[in-house]
Amino acid sequence: MTVYIFKEQQNINSQVQGTRFSARSLTAAKRAAESARVYQNTVLTIAYETGEIVSVKVAGKWQDTN
Repeated sequence: MTVYIFKEQQNINSQVQGTRFSARSLTAAKRAAESARVYQNTVLTIAYETGEIVSVKVAGKWQDTN
């Protein structure tokens, strides 16, 4: 399992505290981030434990960075 950090931000440039969680794949991490989402129309960011951003969801679409 890989450790990811999930952030829900008001916009892409916001700085917020992240939540650490484990997932078997990036797809599972995206599902977990969607389930943990509290507000609508926010930016979801998933990063590795090192801080490297893996995927960002803006305007309803996931954009992988690799």
